[in-house]
Amino acid sequence: MRISQGFSRSTVGALILAAAAASPAAIPANTAGISFASSTSQPEPASETGNRKGTVWVVNRDQGTLMVFDADSGAALLPKPLGVGRGAHDVCISTISGKAYVTAETDNRVTAVDIDALLDAATEADIDALVTESIAVTPL
Repeated sequence: MRISQGFSRSTVGALILAAAAASPAAIPANTAGISFASSTSQPEPASETGNRKGTVWVVNRDQGTLMVFDADSGAALLPKPLGVGRGAHDVCISTISGKAYVTAETDNRVTAVDIDALLDAATEADIDALVTESIAVTPL
């Protein structure tokens, strides 16, 4: 995972924690001063395919798309990828706003996608009909 320099320390920590939730082994031992809180609760018993919970959000830089997968089975949760801009690079999910924010480096844009609307999309037409907000940004 690449973490851009423009993120605040709290955002970087949130991104690393999100990655840890998907795959704890993916977090390096040296996290450059970022502290993590540990939970004392016991994990739930593993299902037949594992005990990963949640989703994995992936951007395809070459195609400028976003795709969501089930963390446990690896199955695609969308009927087709959602276009989010040329050079799609990073995704940040905010449970507070209910949106996923995707940076597109080639277009110099940030696209906001409603999480619930995206995950409720059952057909390719639903994906095509999704309304996304996109704002231009100036590179540093």
